[in-house]
Amino acid sequence: MAAGGDVATGSGNSGIADESAVSETEIGALKDFAHRYRLSAPDNLGAGVVTLAMIAGYLNRKNNPTPGCKKIWEGYIKLVAMSQIYDLVLHMLTQKEG
Repeated sequence: MAAGGDVATGSGNSGIADESAVSETEIGALKDFAHRYRLSAPDNLGAGVVTLAMIAGYLNRKNNPTPGCKKIWEGYIKLVAMSQIYDLVLHMLTQKEG
């Protein structure tokens, strides 16, 4: 990673507040999506954006252009919904145990 730090988690010495652009649950959901569809887990911002677009139906074929804004936003909206479901299920499981 570059000297600025990890882009996905917001760590580093960029001078900007150490806040993440995406939550840990969203990162986990993105990695789970990649695992479920036998893709390599995104390890950088570019791979994460392509995986977001793939959630929305982008096929990532060899000769395809890079994903557009519409597919990226559609993927992000679906990722947020997936993350909310993950949080809800986790909350329900912890309530059952307690």
